[in-house]
Amino acid sequence: MVRRVSLALIAGLCALLAGCGEQEKPQQDAALPDAAVQNSAVQDSGLRIAAWNLQWFPGKTPSGGSAAEQAAHALAVISELKAIDADIVLLQEIRDPAALQGITKALPEYSLDVVSDFRGNLEVAILSRAP
Repeated sequence: MVRRVSLALIAGLCALLAGCGEQEKPQQDAALPDAAVQNSAVQDSGLRIAAWNLQWFPGKTPSGGSAAEQAAHALAVISELKAIDADIVLLQEIRDPAALQGITKALPEYSLDVVSDFRGNLEVAILSRAP
């Protein structure tokens, strides 16, 4: 029995030592894409996608704050969406989905394509430009 255990240990040790031989390092990490992938057609398409957590839109608080705070938040979002200039916008923390209508009126190039209907008081939405 002791002899079998000794032989098994010796065989295991030999297997470990055989794997420790010097090997040539690969020129490039196999996990990294090559240049052909980095210059793919998707990158050249010009499609811009943005995701933004609006933090309790509108008003930046769970209760929505005052009408002035809600209006200021909406104007800030409209201004930033113009600057971002994305084709598709993913919005999180929509407290009042009806307030998104103000954004689409101010930015007619966007359509409101999806608004979630989760239990609770925060929704997500997707705005996109017509192709």
